[in-house]
Amino acid sequence: MTGSEGRLDNVVAICALSRPDDIERCLQSLADQTRLPSRIVIVDASAGDETAARIRELQNIIPPVPVNHVTATPGLTRQRNIAVNEAADCDVVHFLDDDVACEPGYLEGIVGGIREGSGRSRLRSGRSHRERVGELALAA
Repeated sequence: MTGSEGRLDNVVAICALSRPDDIERCLQSLADQTRLPSRIVIVDASAGDETAARIRELQNIIPPVPVNHVTATPGLTRQRNIAVNEAADCDVVHFLDDDVACEPGYLEGIVGGIREGSGRSRLRSGRSHRERVGELALAA
């Protein structure tokens, strides 16, 4: 839960399905964040081993953020439920698909908006890595 410094504990949950190149871009975008997540949970429903192998190669890309790789049977709802269980002790869970790349201030903007408690933060997202996500606007 909330850290000793009053910082919100936030986890990034990534639902993956047989896209090793995309998961690499996604993890790299998380490594470039102005505020790192507390940890990353990857719920992988890939049929083969290629995505799992790539995740193992990349697990140390964001030191000191731990990466928890969990395998699952395909199904986005099932994968998200597994992620929620894995992140049950956290304040904020950011759900990303494996083909998403976040702008560097994405996590900081979301957590900052939540911390302010204004209820006026809006996030435009839902785009793949071809159009990076993370445009945050605070209403006046």
